[in-house]
Formats: sequence, structure tokens, C-alpha cells
Amino acid sequence: MTHTGAEMNALDQLACHANQWVLSDAWYFDSLTHRFVRGDLEIDGDRIARILAPRESVRTDRLDAADLVCVPGLIDADAGIAPDAWREHSNLLLTHGVTTAGSFQRGFPDACAFAGSGGVRRLLYIELDEPPEADLHALFDTPDPRCMLLPAVVPARIWSAASLLAVASAAERLRKRLCVKLCPSHDDEREYRQTRYFTEVGLLSYLSILSRETTLFGPADISRQDAAFIAETDVNLVCGAPLVRASLIEHRLWAHWLNARALACSFDAGALQRLAQGAAEMGACPDAACDAWIDSLTHGAARALGLRDLGSLAVGMRADLCLYDRPHAWQGGEGSAGFAHLLATSSPRHVYVDGVAEVTNGARAGELAVAG
Repeated sequence: MTHTGAEMNALDQLACHANQWVLSDAWYFDSLTHRFVRGDLEIDGDRIARILAPRESVRTDRLDAADLVCVPGLIDADAGIAPDAWREHSNLLLTHGVTTAGSFQRGFPDACAFAGSGGVRRLLYIELDEPPEADLHALFDTPDPRCMLLPAVVPARIWSAASLLAVASAAERLRKRLCVKLCPSHDDEREYRQTRYFTEVGLLSYLSILSRETTLFGPADISRQDAAFIAETDVNLVCGAPLVRASLIEHRLWAHWLNARALACSFDAGALQRLAQGAAEMGACPDAACDAWIDSLTHGAARALGLRDLGSLAVGMRADLCLYDRPHAWQGGEGSAGFAHLLATSSPRHVYVDGVAEVTNGARAGELAVAG
């Protein structure tokens, strides 16, 4: 593919299916320093191939981003999407800058669930009561490169500790992360304790299921005892946005149950305005708290889910890019607070997933292609 013009816009890139191009002269977010840096991001297929000084790339296929700000695609670790609602929610998520979304699902999806391509990257946490007797590797393999299946378990639906151990063992054989969903509310949690005589975290800790290869979804709240259990492990956490924000802002128990582990924030696909609300709140918080909150939506979330090539703008990472119009007062010194401000006040102009334009000028790229 060649493009003869000196510059191309997002629609040009969509139309000509550029495989090697450069996002030129952009302010992009560096997750390591939590600062915006100016540079050229060279894209090869679905990956960021090189990052150069601004205007240093000699590639002729270029998207001039001098008036844009680039941040990594957001990750909603637990979007709560029904199996038949992915297409609808995919459009909503993408236009808000979410490029990867996860959801729990009972049973394996059939082939038609993978019909078509494109859209948001899907993480399906397949709830298991017992390991299937069929070939596990074949069941968890998918034909869609933007869909990943992970084994999951919901302790409240399982009465046997042996079943929990069997599912954890199956995840280990698959070499896939085990996703554990805790009770979603205080009432459910109280009922679990009354019928089992211990907390879910306590049981999981006793069975030695909490490890760096496990991701714990929840909890609705955390007691000091359960915080102590978690602090003794390397388990990763996915928490609802209100609990994350409250913990970061108030700094109570935070050091104990975070303890340098990876953390993802779930902000609910049905109420994305909460994301903007959280961004507005976090933008006024201390720098360290704001950094941690932005991490929980990007590379921290990727780490919590075992996704090594997502969540940050760096060489070798997948080219999930969200491009916002650069605010008039933008000076380049903005860090995580500037990132949070973008989320709170605007929607991305362009969104790329695996280097492919999915949103252009605020509209789904597929709709523009059909209209053209």
C-alpha cells in the first residue's frame, strides 16, 4: 500500500488501509513517567514499532497529530455486557475511548458469537462449575483475534471446595489467568458468610487460590481481616470505580491491600458518565493518587488481567490509540491530571484498535465507510 500525499487524515488511513504509517508530532502519554511527551509513533500493522523525536520519522504515510493528544485505549475490566449485546455496547465503548472490555459469561459462546471482525477487544470470562471434560485448549481457543476466553469461577455458586480447586487447576494447565468474581453487594456477602461461615476471600486464601495468576473481581467492600489475607498474596484486583476512588482519596487500607499489586478499575459500560465523574474527582487529587487511578484504567488494568502488550504507548505494544483534540491551554506539562481532564471534558476524535481506525471524527468508522 502506498499513499502519495505528504499527510493523511484518519479517513485517508481508513480508506487506504495503511499498514505502516506514523502518528506524527503528537503529545502522547508515557505511562512510566505519567507525563505527556512529544514524538512520532510509527505503527506497523497492529503494533507500535518505533517512537522517535517529533517530525523525525521519514514515513510518507502520516497522520499529522500536532493538534491532537494521544493516550492509550482504556480497559474496562468488567463491563457487564450480555452475550447478545456486544455489538451495541462495542460502539458505545469505542466512542468513549474504551478499546478493551471484559465480561463474565456462563458457558462457552458458539461460533456465531465471533461473526464479523473489528470493534472493541473482548475478554470473556467463562464461568465454570467444574472443568469441562472436552479438550480445554480447544474450548478456550477462538477464531477472532480480538476475543480472548479466560477461565472464571464464582464461589457463591459453588458449594464444594474441591470444585474450586479443580477449576483453579484447569486454569493452571491452560496457562491462563483465573478470574474469580466475588459477591457484588454487601447483602450477598453477608448471606455468603451466614451460609458458609467464612468470607470468600478467607476461603480462597485458605485454599491457596489467591496468587499472581489469579485476578479477583470485587470486593463490594473490604474488611481489615480480608485486607490482611490479600496483603499476604500476589493476587491482582479489579474493583468498582467508587471503591477505588474512595481508597485512593482517603488512603485508608490502601497500602495494605494494594501492596504494589496490579489493579484494574471497572466503571460499568451502562454508565460511562461515571468515568467522567471519577476523572473530575481524581483530577483534583494528589499526583500519586491520580497516577494510580489512570493506571487502573490503562496499563495497571492490563497487568491485572495478564495482558502484557496492552495499556501503554511503548515500542512493541498493540496500537490501541485514543486521539483527543488538544485543549487550547495545553502546554505539555500536564500529567495524569491532564489525562483525567481529557476524560472528564471530551470524547476522543479518533480511536484505533490494533492500528485500525474504529472511530474517526467521533463516529464509528464502519458507518463512515458505508456512508462514503
